[in-house]
Amino acid sequence: MLFILNSLLLICALSLDAFAAALAYGADKTKIPVFSAAIITLICTAALSAALYFGAAIKNIIPEFISVAACCIILACIGSIKIASSVYSNKNSALCTPFAAPKTLSARQAALLALALSLDGLTAGLGVGATQNGLLWLVNFSLILTAVFIYAGSYLGLKLSVCRVNLAWLSGAILIALSLSKLI
Repeated sequence: MLFILNSLLLICALSLDAFAAALAYGADKTKIPVFSAAIITLICTAALSAALYFGAAIKNIIPEFISVAACCIILACIGSIKIASSVYSNKNSALCTPFAAPKTLSARQAALLALALSLDGLTAGLGVGATQNGLLWLVNFSLILTAVFIYAGSYLGLKLSVCRVNLAWLSGAILIALSLSKLI
């Protein structure tokens, strides 16, 4: 049961970035076509998958206590950075759209956005892959949840037209909670 909860929290934390980006594009009245959403979802999930499986491969080489400690440190650092950047960007009242937004997000722009969004998945996946089993379940869940979060963010953004939403603190807090749960 703890495995499922940890997996759900990890994928939600990583997918919140995609949700926030889609919300920002939606608020700017930029539509995310199915193909662009698929590109974002596939790149983010592929990066997470590669990191998870690489982490699992080194699990047999590195002692478990070192893997758990590294995972805790990685997740806590990513979470802390997200919270700090959220506070910093709120103080400067930055817009949340990472690129100049056209009216339709192109496949190229989606790929660039996905590369930026997948960086957290690479580092978190490496740490989690070294400490957890059931990686195929995580990858499938990431594929589904990232797509859902992109569509939900885009839809809400288009409906609400609010761009100054910063969810980095929430995904940061979830990642810190995950790091602490690894100690249990």
